[in-house]
Amino acid sequence: MKKSDAAAENFKGTCNCCQAVFLAFCKDYGMDEEDAFRVAAGFGGGMGRMQEVCGALTGAFMAIGLKHHADKKECYRMVREMGRRFREMNGALTCRELLGHDLNTPEGEAAAAEDDVFKKVCPGLVASSAEILSEMVESE
Repeated sequence: MKKSDAAAENFKGTCNCCQAVFLAFCKDYGMDEEDAFRVAAGFGGGMGRMQEVCGALTGAFMAIGLKHHADKKECYRMVREMGRRFREMNGALTCRELLGHDLNTPEGEAAAAEDDVFKKVCPGLVASSAEILSEMVESE
């Protein structure tokens, strides 16, 4: 199964966006899924739903960290490249910009629910994050 498909399936289940991506890669880099699920729990919704960096992107950053933890320079290079490609593909890095709603206000949360962004927007972000990371890893 492709990593993007695995991440999308994870997101349909009990995973937040960060967990969905991170779990698709964690075993490849030495972490079991249970630990990865727990470690990534607070990063969904742009880090605890603060709507900062997209959780799907953060999950990819975490996977890069697992893979390149011994080489900080390479790790940072990969994170920057991942961010560049994600922005190019999706138009932004932050959850707030990507969703177009402020989830920290009652009005924004209601509008996001009405627009069904968690089913219409987030799955694509999860899949694209995993797809980009897969391409990057394959080209190493």
